[in-house]
Amino acid sequence: MMMGPTDQTPGSGPDPSGSAARDPVENRDCVLVIQGGGIFALSLLGQAIGVLKKGYNPLAYAGTSAGALVATLLWGKVPIVEVMREIDSISGRPGGLTTLLGEPDPHAGPAEPRGFRVFTSILSSGKRFAAAFGGPDQEPRPWLAQRVWWGLRDGMKLKGAVAGHAHHRGLYPAGPLVEFVDRLLKKAPDLPQDLKEKRGLLTFGDYLDAEQKDENRRIFRMPLFITATNLSTQRLEVISSMDVAYRDVAVAQAVRASTAVPLFFRPVDLPECGNGGTFVDGGLISNFPSWIFSRATRVWFEEHAWGYWDLICRPVIHVGLRLGSSERRPDARTPGGFVGSLVSMAVGGSRNELERRLNRDGRRTLTIEQPETAIGGPKDFLAFDQAGEHSRAMILNGQHYAMRRIDALERPQLYNPRAELGGILRTLIETCFWILRDRPKPAAHAAVYAVAGEQLRPLAEHDSLGRPDRALVLEDTASGLTGQAFWVRAPMVCNLKEVREQSEAVKRIYGMDADQHTKVYGVKPPPTWMASVPCFDPYEIRTVMGKEPIDDFTEANPPHPTGSHHTIPTLHRGPVIAVLSLDLAVRYSDLDLRETASEHFQNPYVQAIVNAMNDAASEVAVELAGGFPDDSGMEEGER
Repeated sequence: MMMGPTDQTPGSGPDPSGSAARDPVENRDCVLVIQGGGIFALSLLGQAIGVLKKGYNPLAYAGTSAGALVATLLWGKVPIVEVMREIDSISGRPGGLTTLLGEPDPHAGPAEPRGFRVFTSILSSGKRFAAAFGGPDQEPRPWLAQRVWWGLRDGMKLKGAVAGHAHHRGLYPAGPLVEFVDRLLKKAPDLPQDLKEKRGLLTFGDYLDAEQKDENRRIFRMPLFITATNLSTQRLEVISSMDVAYRDVAVAQAVRASTAVPLFFRPVDLPECGNGGTFVDGGLISNFPSWIFSRATRVWFEEHAWGYWDLICRPVIHVGLRLGSSERRPDARTPGGFVGSLVSMAVGGSRNELERRLNRDGRRTLTIEQPETAIGGPKDFLAFDQAGEHSRAMILNGQHYAMRRIDALERPQLYNPRAELGGILRTLIETCFWILRDRPKPAAHAAVYAVAGEQLRPLAEHDSLGRPDRALVLEDTASGLTGQAFWVRAPMVCNLKEVREQSEAVKRIYGMDADQHTKVYGVKPPPTWMASVPCFDPYEIRTVMGKEPIDDFTEANPPHPTGSHHTIPTLHRGPVIAVLSLDLAVRYSDLDLRETASEHFQNPYVQAIVNAMNDAASEVAVELAGGFPDDSGMEEGER
């Protein structure tokens, strides 16, 4: 509801000059990145549930290994209740969650529980090697040579145990895991019936084809990125739900490839995946692929994936779900601690540290990093045989930890709730009056709009005559000149006289009904000219050379033959955090302004006003983007 005409934007006090604030607008659009973690996928699933319960709205998903499994189920819109029911059902059977692994390689001998013992030995070998030097906080012990010898002997035994697994390149085939993922994907309520009944595995192509057939985009899926290590090319491969190169890949097989812990699971041969190859766990190279949602990804979307406008145009929060280590850091001043530190960094610690820092590289980052002590599950991430009894606890602990973490940060959102915009709008109108100082003074109205779901809602407005409640809630982000400027991501000017006279065509052209039309144009004096300018997200704005703005909306909705609106070229690109609009009640003859909108920017007064709006839009963007916690997931000494 509109506040009184003397109310300023929150935090700035009363203003008798006509500025007004609107009800707070909240936006928690995000991209969601989930790290790997073996059986601790249950904790990561709980974290994801907590994030969703706190109102965060993922526009894209990415995951590695166990994180790829969780991300895929969320992307597939599988109801959480179905996931929980399936996990409970499997946990209650003989063998529990180990049944997802499939029958072990008979060449490795009686692998269960031997397989778990071997891989526990592999995982602990670094600690055992470091212990040969006296422990992390101790001086070297006597008989060092003897301890090293026993360590080498254990290593030879380990080699013999692992060699048996290599016959099939791994111990477990994980076929039931593939069936588990596919079975859950087919339980999504909005999946077409023919895909629910499909005998084979669902492919990315099935989803792409279904989206193209669905005119209302009822089953539209946001992008999904799954990472897997391609041993054939020695590179990390990003399997994308949008890329036609992967349309023949079964979604569940992509998850299986990403989760294929070397030697524990058999690798996955995917000849239909891009250029083909043999795939193992994506965590071998990158266990937390937050870099996927870099600026380069937005550029790729702009050039290749126009259908995903939400991810192109909207700013996002980068939400990361991780599992932290509860181990005490070794004292590198002692021989044992020194070796332990080296081993820890060599087996993934250095990669994890690099990924943590990349995740905070100049972006809105909300990291949920749950300590191992807060998981409530088995000690080993491959202990599937011990996970069944802990499955519910791990999910609930992950959910509660994520929700507490978000609450501690006061539920960060895109728009600074303490932003002060009224002064910026007032200064803009004063600047316009100065530009037109040798001409009759017009009535002026300025407003800032921001995205909230599918709406564009006013955050603040200022009217030179104190006329209240002029800014509309636009029910669609493409409504009005403001909506067009948002999607085109470029300044636009409009001949409002033309629009007012063509009232029958208003809804077709601008998405406004008759009541909205009356509210905007029924005031006295009626506005005759309007401009809307995008406020580019300061976190991701960039400059490009020699490119015209993408005017997809205008191509789909051509203007009136006389040209009621026009797009002004800009060198700026990036997501739009808000749109700044200004309308004037001015006689065109007073400004020597021609009727055709495409000729407006040739007028020096219009040029100066639009330039002033661009400056004000930058101020609005900085003000709105401020206030996001800049230390989420950051430890002391890293600032």
